[in-house]
Amino acid sequence: MNIKGKYDPISEDSSDENSNASEQLPIKIKWPKKKRIIGTRNRYNNYNEENLDWDYLFLCAKNLKENGVSKFLKKTAKKYNINYKTFRNKYSKWEEECTQQKTVENRGNDTVFSNEEEKDLFEYIKNVYVETNLFFDDMCLQLVAKRKWDTLHPDRKDDFKASRYWAYSFKKRWKLSSFKGRNSKKAKFTDLTEGNLFIQKCKKFLCNNPSTHLFNMDETFWRFLNGNLDVIGIKGSENRKVITGLTGKEGFSAIFLISADGKFCTPTLIFKGKTTKCLQKINLSDSQKEKINLTFSDSGWNNTNITLSILEQINKITNGNPSALILDQHKSHIDDLINSKAKEFRIQLIYVPVGQTANLQPLDISINGVVKSISHKYIKDLYVDDPYYIPTFNDAVYSLLNAINKIDSKTIQKSFAVLYK
Repeated sequence: MNIKGKYDPISEDSSDENSNASEQLPIKIKWPKKKRIIGTRNRYNNYNEENLDWDYLFLCAKNLKENGVSKFLKKTAKKYNINYKTFRNKYSKWEEECTQQKTVENRGNDTVFSNEEEKDLFEYIKNVYVETNLFFDDMCLQLVAKRKWDTLHPDRKDDFKASRYWAYSFKKRWKLSSFKGRNSKKAKFTDLTEGNLFIQKCKKFLCNNPSTHLFNMDETFWRFLNGNLDVIGIKGSENRKVITGLTGKEGFSAIFLISADGKFCTPTLIFKGKTTKCLQKINLSDSQKEKINLTFSDSGWNNTNITLSILEQINKITNGNPSALILDQHKSHIDDLINSKAKEFRIQLIYVPVGQTANLQPLDISINGVVKSISHKYIKDLYVDDPYYIPTFNDAVYSLLNAINKIDSKTIQKSFAVLYK
């Protein structure tokens, strides 16, 4: 007799020696599966294997909580057949993550400006501080923003804090960034009226005289080793030694003279010394010496006598005809001897207003920087040819003449465009 659901080793056929082996195999019984309720889970299975939408479950529990239902976690866990402690832990983590995310999104943005208000703030900062090269950092941005908010919303002053995170977000939205500033001297006061009078004097002269007779003179220091000492090194190093054989201070003064018709006149190089022996260290060819005027001074900078030589140079170029010279108000330019000599040579001296040379002096506008940039490449080409190369006086002079030769007349003419506005 066979027992249902079990294997009976003793049966009527088992005594038969000729019975087949297949008849001796155990009987496989398939038990019917229990019906599962939709929306519930088998609490003994791994949670990771279940296709549960945890966010949906957490939102259901949160809705119960907001509706004032007591024991909302237990009721939700029981409804979906989830272990209460497991659901409670997961819900706590989910609620904490939501709080942190909301804090990050709203950090520093308690209340924000409207689009128009923020645009006005950006335009104000750009026009007043950025484009005028005035000091302005993140803290200044926070203070300006807070003052603007208090002015626009006097009844809601405490709603806006202008935090550091808000300043970071503001800069990111308006494509602003913090840079390492380069200190630059600037006049304390700039009188726009003086600038207009300066332009009017230049225009008046050009109305009655040719552009070939309008000149601009300016001094600059010409270094052997041009450019900043920015070198390539291994990433992560704080700095790297640079062996150049120079301190970076070696050089000489150069006086550039240009005319409004686009001519670059013979430059004057000033070396430091008390006698003509200081000029013997310059071993230039005769053809090179014809392209420059060599002189010296005790300080290595311009003085009254050198400025007088510039006036004589202009007088030769114009053959004694009326001319005008644009120059800054350096002490070597405003001496009484200079004024008397200029009247003798019929040269009108037009001084650039203090603090406005960067905007009104043609050489500063688009010539000095270009000449030095071209010279940088000339010197660095020599470095590439010979890693142990040390620049000399001759190389510095050659680099200057090479740079001047590459300045075309159109570039010089454009530098005087500010006088034609």
